[in-house]
Amino acid sequence: EVMAAVMKNGTHYGTIPGCGDKPALLKPGAEKLMMTFRLAADPHVEDLSTPLVCRYRVLARITAMSTGAFLGNGIGECSSAEDKYAWKRATCEQEWTETDPSNRREKWARGRGDSAYKIKQIRTNSADVANTILKMAKKRALIDGVLTVTAASDIFTQDIEELEEEGQP
Repeated sequence: EVMAAVMKNGTHYGTIPGCGDKPALLKPGAEKLMMTFRLAADPHVEDLSTPLVCRYRVLARITAMSTGAFLGNGIGECSSAEDKYAWKRATCEQEWTETDPSNRREKWARGRGDSAYKIKQIRTNSADVANTILKMAKKRALIDGVLTVTAASDIFTQDIEELEEEGQP
């Protein structure tokens, strides 16, 4: 009923191509459910970083706004070692050739009409994505907590943000 009354497909939830018919709960949808059911989230961050990798685990304690009663937890983790954060497209041919070979790679991607092409990528400095890594861990924990507390896992799947669109050649 909440989904039909206050949530919009494409904004609060959406079906991810290639991942089945069950809609994924997006961050705006999790926030909408929290306001609808008067829930509060209190994130607790655990820094698991090393000198080479930024890594955070977040525990989101979900409570009732009216009473402060603990209702459940969500957990999320993110790392700069994940492919989408560890690598970025080389800006130009010079950047590619001047990067140490141990910090570059070519990755196959799918283009229009199922054609395949290679993308030249260089390793990302983990410090450049540290805040993004923290926010993504927090987002994953929040969505997990909302799904758990509202028992909405039968309606939604976890936000599948890992499926990013690769640019076309």
